[in-house]
Amino acid sequence: RFTVVLSWDPGAGAVGQRALKGDDPSGAFIATDVPAREVTVRVSADGYAESVLEGLSVPADEQTGELDFALQPEAVVRGRVTSEDGTPIPGASVFASSADGGSSSATSIETGGYELRGLPAGALDLSFEAPGFIPASRQVDSTETVVDVVLKRSLSLHGEVVSGGKPVQFAMVEALSADPPFQRRAGTANGRFTLEGLVPGRYQVTASAPGFKLVKVDKVEAGQANPLLLALERQPTAVLSGRVIGLPMSDDTVFASVTAMGADEGSSSTAAIDASHAF
Repeated sequence: RFTVVLSWDPGAGAVGQRALKGDDPSGAFIATDVPAREVTVRVSADGYAESVLEGLSVPADEQTGELDFALQPEAVVRGRVTSEDGTPIPGASVFASSADGGSSSATSIETGGYELRGLPAGALDLSFEAPGFIPASRQVDSTETVVDVVLKRSLSLHGEVVSGGKPVQFAMVEALSADPPFQRRAGTANGRFTLEGLVPGRYQVTASAPGFKLVKVDKVEAGQANPLLLALERQPTAVLSGRVIGLPMSDDTVFASVTAMGADEGSSSTAAIDASHAF
């Protein structure tokens, strides 16, 4: 009893897929009406690691040669996800991947326990994520069947972006840490922002918005209780006008535009050209 899943790219950003359930005593299967293109074949069965064949070229109106899939007994990884004080973390996402394309995922239960099945033997990359905690990763061997992980609580930073004492809507706030390298972004709502998921440390915080100068604040401590106030100044602007020479003179609408790019980051403006070729 096994499952065969064939997947391919049909174009236009979609994904084509076909699944077959097999119960032939000899393990044989036949997939018909497979599109003539590159196909990925995944074969799985309870108690065995998934076998993946990528880049199978299917010829048009021809039958491919017989494919053999040798399934290996699965490796099972179990463990618990807890916080630093030993409290179980339910709902944590656990994902495992191997170099040959095998993967498995699970969600921790109320006790923090999780179980990953269908993994191939060998080296595995594990990742752990939970809301309000800093993601963690582990590199293990499948012989290491029990992997417990302790997640550290993440920090947040909140504040307000203003200009002339008024909140700035739709500003972008970014926190960047060099040691350890870490970055978070958030937009403002009514001028207010909250940067979630920060690791402990000091950050350079920047705020930007169209029509304003970029503002930077250094050595901002993650998790500080006091709201961070970021004051933006209006960017001096100019008006450029003119005409475009060389376009055909007709009654038809001319779909053209002129863009001016400034030396400063984010300094640009675009205008449409009207029927008289002016902007």
